[in-house]
Amino acid sequence: MLARRPVKPLPADVPRSVTDLLNGIYQMIARRGRQAGVDAWTHRFRHHFSHTWLDRGGAEGDLMELNGWSSPQMLRRYGASARSARARRTYDRIMTDRP
Repeated sequence: MLARRPVKPLPADVPRSVTDLLNGIYQMIARRGRQAGVDAWTHRFRHHFSHTWLDRGGAEGDLMELNGWSSPQMLRRYGASARSARARRTYDRIMTDRP
């Protein structure tokens, strides 16, 4: 399980309506997660998307573009959460495929 990182405050010039919207989305997802009996938080969706993209063979450059990352450092951070699982599945696929 991923450790929660501290939430960074939004810049002071972000309109109040945007912060209210973001807080509302976070609260709704957290509430629905509790109702379903799971630990749901918004950032988990980004990790899940990134892991699934890479696991299904998506290009790293395309993932960077879709997530708005300009640095491969973010790719390594998000990819690390399930890197070993992807490596095991790739190994199994390569080693069990017949030419």
